Amino acid sequence: MREPWRGPERGAYGRLARLSIVVLLLTLFPSAGISVPASFTVGVSGCDYATIQQASDDDSVPPGSTLSIVDPVHTEAGMILRKDLVVEGLGAELTTLQAHDSPGSSPDRVMTVMSGAAVTLRDVTIRNGRARDDDLFRSGGGILNYGDLRLERCVVAGNEANNGGGILSHGGTLDIQATTIRDNLADRTAPPGYECGSGGGVKLEAGARLVMRDSAIVSNRALGKGGGLYVACESEAELVNCTVGLNRASKFGGGLYTRNALALAYCTVAANAVDSPRAGGGIYVRGTIRMSCSIVSGNGSGLDFVVGGPGDYRGRGAVLACDYCLIGDSSYPAALSGDPRLGELTDAPYSGRSGPAGVARPSPPVMPLLPGSPAIDAIPPSAIAVGADQRGAPRPARVSEGEASGDIGAFELQPRETYDTAAADGGPAAVIAWLAAAVALAASAYAVVRFAKRRR
Repeated sequence: MREPWRGPERGAYGRLARLSIVVLLLTLFPSAGISVPASFTVGVSGCDYATIQQASDDDSVPPGSTLSIVDPVHTEAGMILRKDLVVEGLGAELTTLQAHDSPGSSPDRVMTVMSGAAVTLRDVTIRNGRARDDDLFRSGGGILNYGDLRLERCVVAGNEANNGGGILSHGGTLDIQATTIRDNLADRTAPPGYECGSGGGVKLEAGARLVMRDSAIVSNRALGKGGGLYVACESEAELVNCTVGLNRASKFGGGLYTRNALALAYCTVAANAVDSPRAGGGIYVRGTIRMSCSIVSGNGSGLDFVVGGPGDYRGRGAVLACDYCLIGDSSYPAALSGDPRLGELTDAPYSGRSGPAGVARPSPPVMPLLPGSPAIDAIPPSAIAVGADQRGAPRPARVSEGEASGDIGAFELQPRETYDTAAADGGPAAVIAWLAAAVALAASAYAVVRFAKRRR
C-alpha cells in the first residue's frame, strides 16, 4: 500500500509533514529572511481579490507577491502601493489597467508607489489617469513614484497632470524596459506659482534616477518644458536604444529637456517640436549631456539641439561627449549632419522578441532607416557597445564575411530588410505587418481562453 505522503497521491499526512518542516525551519532560523513567493489573481469575479488595493493592503499577501490581472480592462483609480509587488497582465495589448474609461475624466491618477516599496508592472497598459485637483503640485497623471518602480513591456498612455503627464518620479528609481510612453499631457493646471507643465511623458525630480532601454517616448505634450522627458535638478536619466519622437513642448525641449545629467546611447530623437524659437525642438540642455551613436534630426521649430542657460551663476548647459552622432541641422558639431533618411514611426516587429504567450509581437515604435541613410554602417566594429537594437534585432547586423559596422540610432537595418513610404500609406509592408500583428493577437487570445478554462 502506498504511503499517503509519497507520490502524486499526497494527502493530509503529506501536507502536515511539509508544514512541519517549514515551521521547524522558521523556528531554527528565524533571522534567515525566508519568504515564500505567492501569486494571487485580481478581477471582478472568481478571483482572489476584486481590486489591487485590497490585495496590497491584505497582510496575508507577503511582500514580493505577484498579482495577476484577469480582467481585459480593469478600472481602479487612486491605488497606493506600500509593499513590494509584481502586477502583471497577459500583454499590454490584452490587459489594461485604467483609472477611467475616458481620458481627462478620472478624479485621480492610476497609482502611487510609496517610498520603500519595489513595484514591477509587467505586460499591462496604464491609461486615463489624472492627477488629483486637491494636490497642490498635481504630479504624476498615470503613476506617481516615490519608491523603486520597474516597467516591463508596458504602455503608459492617455494620462494627464501638471507635471509628469505619464509618470513622475520624486526621488526613487525608474527602470523602464521595452515600454511605450505615449499620448500623455503635462497640462500646466495648478494654483498660481505651481503651474509648471513640464514632462509630458515623464518627469524626474528630487534626485530621481531613470534607466530606460528598448523603449519609446512618443506623441506626448507639455505646455511648459520637456514634451517627452524632463530631467530636473539633481536627477539623472540614461536612455539606451530608445526612440523619442512626435513630442511637443510650448517653451523648451520638444523631445527632451535636462537640468542635470542626461545620457543617450543608440537613440533616435526626431520629429519633435517646440513652440518657442531656438528652444530645442529635439533636445534642450541646461545641465549636462553625454551622447553616443544617436540621431537628433528633423525636429521642428527651435533647432534640433540647443545648449542653453544664462551662463551666470545659474549655469549653462554642457556637452560632455558626442561620439558617432548625427545632428541633422548642425546645431551642434557632430560626426554627421544632414538628412538621416528616417521612415515613419512604426511598430516594426522582430521575431527575436516574444510576448508572454511565446509569440512574436511588435516592439515599441521605431523610426526605421531608409536605404541611402548616412547613419547606416557609420559606427566602426570596434566602437559598437550594444548587442541589439530597440527591437532586439542583432547589432551589428549579421554579415557572411568579416566584421560588420553598426548603424547610428535606435534601429539597426538587417539584411534584406527594407522600409519605404509605401508602408506608411498602407502598402504591402503595412499589410504584412498587420497580418503578423493579427496572428500574434489571435495566438495570445487563445492563450487567455486556455488560462480561463484551467481556472474553472
